[in-house]
Amino acid sequence: MSVKPQVKIAIFLVWIIMVPAGMWLTYNAFPPQNSSHWMDMLAFLVLTSLVASMPMVINNMPIFLIQWVSLATFLSFGLFVEMAFAQIAVVVFC
Repeated sequence: MSVKPQVKIAIFLVWIIMVPAGMWLTYNAFPPQNSSHWMDMLAFLVLTSLVASMPMVINNMPIFLIQWVSLATFLSFGLFVEMAFAQIAVVVFC
C-alpha cells in the first residue's frame, strides 16, 4: 500500500508545526532534571537508535520495541528527554 504524495506532505507539515512547538512547551513545563548524567543519556540514545534501526519483521510488518527503552528514558530523565529520543528513533527508523 503506497501513500499518496499529498498525504505525505500533509503529514510532514503537521509534524513540522506540532513537534517543535510541543518540544518547546514541554521543555518549559518539564525541564530535564538529571542534566549532569551525559554518559547515561548517550547510552540511552545509542540503545534507542539501535532498537529503532533493527525492527523485527513479522508478516511483512516491522515491529520494534522502542517503548521499553522510552519508558526507561522517561523514568530516568523525564518527559523532554524521552520526547527528544522518540523523535530521533522515528528518524532512525525511517
